[in-house]
Amino acid sequence: MVYYLNELSITSPCCVENKDDAREIMQKFVEVCRKVAKIGFDQLRYEIKLKGICLSTNYYVESWLKDDEVEREIKDRFRGIANQSPFLEENEEIYDECLYECENSSTEPLGLKLAYLKKTIAVSFLTHQKWDRIAVGLIELCDDLKIVQVRHLANPNDFPNFKRIFEFNPKHGKCGKGEQADQSKMYCRSIEEAEILLNTALEHPLKKRWFCNYDKVNQRFVVFLPHDIEHNKFHGFHYENQPNSDPDRDLNNPQNGIPKDTQDSLKNRTLKIA
Repeated sequence: MVYYLNELSITSPCCVENKDDAREIMQKFVEVCRKVAKIGFDQLRYEIKLKGICLSTNYYVESWLKDDEVEREIKDRFRGIANQSPFLEENEEIYDECLYECENSSTEPLGLKLAYLKKTIAVSFLTHQKWDRIAVGLIELCDDLKIVQVRHLANPNDFPNFKRIFEFNPKHGKCGKGEQADQSKMYCRSIEEAEILLNTALEHPLKKRWFCNYDKVNQRFVVFLPHDIEHNKFHGFHYENQPNSDPDRDLNNPQNGIPKDTQDSLKNRTLKIA
C-alpha cells in the first residue's frame, strides 16, 4: 500500500552537522521503511530526488550510497525502497478546497497532506525532535480551523506504539473456524496476515475505535475491535455477507453499518498480502 515521505523533515541547507549523525539518520529511515513494509505499507511516494538530499556538508544521499563505512545491506535496502515507486504520479494530487499547514513551517506539507487525504501514513527522516512522534498534527483551513492528525513514523524505536496489534479471539477463531457457531468468523490464517489488514484499515465511520478493511484474499469485509486500548490490541472478524450500508440500521449489530462510500473506497485500494 502507498505511503508518503514528509518532505518537511529534509531541512535546508543540510539535515545535520556531521557524517556520523547523517549515517544514523539514514539507518533509522531505512529501518522505519522496513518495519512499515511488514504491516502492509510497501510503496513509498515522494516528490524530490532522494539521492540529491544534503545530509551534511558535502555529504549527500548519493555520497552515503558510496560510503564504505555504511553496511552494504542497509544501502541495498534503501535502493529497494527508492526504486519501488519513486515519484508522485501526475494524478497523485487530490483536489481539496481546504488549505493545510504544519506548525512552524511556511511550506505546504505535501506528503503529510496526501497521507491524511488518502488515509494512509507518512514517514520522516529523524532530523528534528518534532518528528519523533507517531502522529503529526496538521492545521486544516476550510470554513473553520481544526487540527487533524496524520499517522506517522520517524523513529524505529516508536514502532511498538505505532503498530496496531492483532490477537485471535477464540469465539471468532481463524481460517473460518470458531468455537461459537453463532458468532462471525475470522478467516485470516495468521497474525501477520491479520495485522496487515488491521494496520492498513480505515477508521470505521460509525463506530468509535473500530477499524474496517476489505480482505481481497477471502473476498470479505473485516472489522477490528479494541479489547486492550492501553496496549493497542484488537481482535476482529469477517462479515459473512455484504455488510448493510444503511446508516439507519441497528448499529449495535456488528453486521450493519459500513457506509457504501467506505465499502467502495476499501475495495479500490491496492493491498498486498503474501
